Amino acid sequence: MEFHLFSSNQIYRSNNINSQDDFKNYWYDHHPHQLILSSTTNDTSCTCETCLGIQLNNPWSLQDAVGYSTSESQTAAQLEFTSTNNFTGSTPTMDRGEWHQTEITESKKHEKHCTPNTLGIQQNIRLTTSFEDLSNEILYEIFDFLDGYNIYKTFSKLNARFECLITNSSHLLKFNFSIVSKTTFAHRLAHIVIPNTHRIVSLSLSNPFIIDYFLDLCSIDFSFIRLEALSLHGIESQRLVYLLTTLTSAPCLHSLSLTVLDAISDLDCVYRLILRRSALKYAKLSFEQGGQNSLAIRTANEQEPTSNIEYLIIDNFVDGDDLIALLSYTPKLRRLSCFNDLFIRLKQPKLSFVSPSLTHVNLYTTDEFDYFETFLLNICFHLQVLRVSHHGMMDILDANRWQQMIENSMSHLKRFELLSDTDLGDDDSYQDYYHTLIEKFTAPFWVERQWFFAHQHYRKFGVRAIFYSIGSFRWNHYELRELQDNDICPRNDNHLNLARVVTIEGNRASAHCSIKFPRATELALTLCGDGEHLSSIGDLSRMIPLEQLTRIGFYWEHAGITHLLELLHLTSNVHSLSLLSDQWFGGIGRNFVTEHNIIGNNKIRKVSVDTEDLDLTLEEIQLLMRMCPCVQYLDLRIEKEQCVSIVEFLLLRNTANNNHIPITLMSFRPVFYEMDQEVRSMIDRDQRFCNYSIKNDRRKMYLWC
Repeated sequence: MEFHLFSSNQIYRSNNINSQDDFKNYWYDHHPHQLILSSTTNDTSCTCETCLGIQLNNPWSLQDAVGYSTSESQTAAQLEFTSTNNFTGSTPTMDRGEWHQTEITESKKHEKHCTPNTLGIQQNIRLTTSFEDLSNEILYEIFDFLDGYNIYKTFSKLNARFECLITNSSHLLKFNFSIVSKTTFAHRLAHIVIPNTHRIVSLSLSNPFIIDYFLDLCSIDFSFIRLEALSLHGIESQRLVYLLTTLTSAPCLHSLSLTVLDAISDLDCVYRLILRRSALKYAKLSFEQGGQNSLAIRTANEQEPTSNIEYLIIDNFVDGDDLIALLSYTPKLRRLSCFNDLFIRLKQPKLSFVSPSLTHVNLYTTDEFDYFETFLLNICFHLQVLRVSHHGMMDILDANRWQQMIENSMSHLKRFELLSDTDLGDDDSYQDYYHTLIEKFTAPFWVERQWFFAHQHYRKFGVRAIFYSIGSFRWNHYELRELQDNDICPRNDNHLNLARVVTIEGNRASAHCSIKFPRATELALTLCGDGEHLSSIGDLSRMIPLEQLTRIGFYWEHAGITHLLELLHLTSNVHSLSLLSDQWFGGIGRNFVTEHNIIGNNKIRKVSVDTEDLDLTLEEIQLLMRMCPCVQYLDLRIEKEQCVSIVEFLLLRNTANNNHIPITLMSFRPVFYEMDQEVRSMIDRDQRFCNYSIKNDRRKMYLWC
């Protein structure tokens, strides 16, 4: 992270000191064991670790260590506190060791007035108020990890000191708004965000309604004088150009992340406005629904100003010549990542303006190796890390060609990762040729560099194979597929895998898998048929620590609801659930939900359901809400005829006084003009429904409550 957002320089600005070990050494040196001569005097003056119950091999608590590190400035206040029974105001707090020492010193003063029980109460009071004794500098370090709203909510009314720290300081704030009700967001915006625009260092808005509401009331301009990072996920193209124009007045903005909902009519203009941001170092751009086929950006000449961008991620289609044009404006580029069909049709055989600092490249392509190689040879001179994800012909698996390119043109390359997803068809000779190609990746050239590979066969519209890097380098997303019955190829991938997103396809894919995914937080599980020969949840738990999963995608063809419920029972921290099925609940009714005690047993806040050919009915949505009572965001495919009834049910659920968590954002598909008009009319007629916003982007109908 080059922009000092959550960087090590920011997080560890002070020297890295092991306070717990320092405190243990201090206590050992200053508090040796004292021999008690009489057993009848109730003398408890020995404060060595053994007498205090601290094992020699165990560290003291972090609270003890912090107390030790600040004890010099607090000792006088602590002694004064111990000698009085006045507990009003902010109480200086002692760590365990200091409390023992002070208690010994003051015991004779209080032995007539303080029982062991009252002394314990005093100790508890001191320990529970210890947070208030931290210095302002330490508190600001803690605040750096918290959202600005949470800081205000938690600490602003605690006492006068914290009120002053939060409201009358120059400490910078970060705000992240995604799933929040319209009323709540309006309040936070008016009372917390707008009064502190000069203190905002990071702003993230992840909801098209929130973005519109925010931009209607706020212009991100010179008033955001400290803004360094801006992330907008769900902005509409009509607002984008104006936003990028006003951003020229935000002097410190160096990180920009944009996800655009609809097609952009003039991508050339958008890119030029982004490139003109002189302070910008990081740009991540995702333009959903495509846009025009070519940006039509001309290559920069020597007189044109260039960009200072060092990190560029383009998460959408980009033509090869337009990518080259973008590179001509970014002479300081260090890392480049492009996804989604990078078609290389270069008109320029040799490029002289590629950044000499470009060391990391991550590319997704479906091109033939000839075109792809031409592009690589123009940017590879200083590459240290190259990651290639290819879907298409197997010519990308030419090990000799890769070796020649690396030896001749990539002398600085330290890390090479390749993933190839290839259609093998049903021709045995074609499959034999594939195995001949991948066998060459075991030559000494690859082994000496510790670049190892594995492959899997699977059936999807014919026989396919995935060839991918393993070893010390891991992809963030790992796909595990069920082995074919006649597959005699070893998977060669039986190690720990550090992927955070794991996709498992096939009923028996996990049955005999020995790979471990200790860092996985997202799981996509696809089942086939009626669930016959389904791997057990125990197979999953051997591979993945289920309790740390936060997102689950569950996809099945004809059955699987019982397997889903079993999985949700063991994944208590899941907050996002995505479901896909040809037959949603398969006729399972309310009794099934009640009998299996499903209600209230999860923390799921976001639910997306796509039933492909069958739309959800009102009864099925009622069942879904019983399964996930904490949901705040719904994305559903619903029946056109029941649309009004479904929306009315969900809105009434929000207004009912039954302790339901309100749904703040809903989206429905498919969307028709008549559907949209009927829902609007129903809401306008019913006085119980107020303060709602509706938006239609032709793909979905959104409702913000």
